[in-house]
Amino acid sequence: MNIFTAFTEKPKGVYFASQEPGEEIIFVLRKAFVTNIPWIFISFLGILLPILYMNYILNHPSQNLIGFSMFENVLIIMWYILVIVYTLERFITWYFNVYVVTKQRVVDIDFKPLFNKRVSETTYDKVEDSSFAMNNIFQTFFNYGNVYLQTAAEKREFEFNSVPKPARIQDIISDLAADA
Repeated sequence: MNIFTAFTEKPKGVYFASQEPGEEIIFVLRKAFVTNIPWIFISFLGILLPILYMNYILNHPSQNLIGFSMFENVLIIMWYILVIVYTLERFITWYFNVYVVTKQRVVDIDFKPLFNKRVSETTYDKVEDSSFAMNNIFQTFFNYGNVYLQTAAEKREFEFNSVPKPARIQDIISDLAADA
């Protein structure tokens, strides 16, 4: 399973914490990788801004040849630390928010850095309705959207946000719920 994979069908060698013996995983899902483009763009912009600033300061005719002050150096270092923290936080959030569809149940693992994790699960006999939505041309073009499960359990609705191939996922879940 590739680190950047958002849709894996019947993965080999993948397990999760509450998996029962013999429980077969059908899908492991994350948000579609294309949903990461905004924060990746912001991260690259965050990397480039100090470089552009340094280039402007060093090449501006009114500046003296001394270069950067200690204060400017500290600000630039702090800026890069913030960019790195932002980028890692966004990647970790994307990577560890996982939806698992097995033959027995659906598991929703919500991870919020640094120490907050919530795992919700439901069996197919509790699924009352399933649907999916692709809300704009971008989602339609890149084939990702949201899958919704209405349940009779304590958590009334499961949402798989921005997952690849939502029609296929919803169809399989619907078939498994009908067989339960």
